[in-house]
Amino acid sequence: MNRSENSQNIETVKYNWGSPEHKPPFANTQEYKINADNNEEVMKIAVGKKGCNFCRITEENNIPYIYHDKETNKIVIWAPLYKAQRVMSEVNRQLIWARNIVKKNKEQLIVNNETSNLLNTTS
Repeated sequence: MNRSENSQNIETVKYNWGSPEHKPPFANTQEYKINADNNEEVMKIAVGKKGCNFCRITEENNIPYIYHDKETNKIVIWAPLYKAQRVMSEVNRQLIWARNIVKKNKEQLIVNNETSNLLNTTS
């Protein structure tokens, strides 16, 4: 089997993400860990409702597993080496997106409080 055939065989692997038997370790993959955010709100947004954002990244990249290990506060990714960097970049972009949402919500709350205070002092 030449390199091209081997690459095609790896790419056609389909994971059964919904199976109760779908647990690490996975063949032809490695475990990668990146730091999660310390802000719980950021992590809730980044992961998504019922993990929908991590599921999307997992399925779009056809990798076996991504999850947030709350005990170590790490995001654990199981992926083949040739996909790892791209997936880690996508997860990091997801974290940045979530941080921006939290930051904007906090800024809006401050503006709303200041406006409310102004209205209360002028009435």
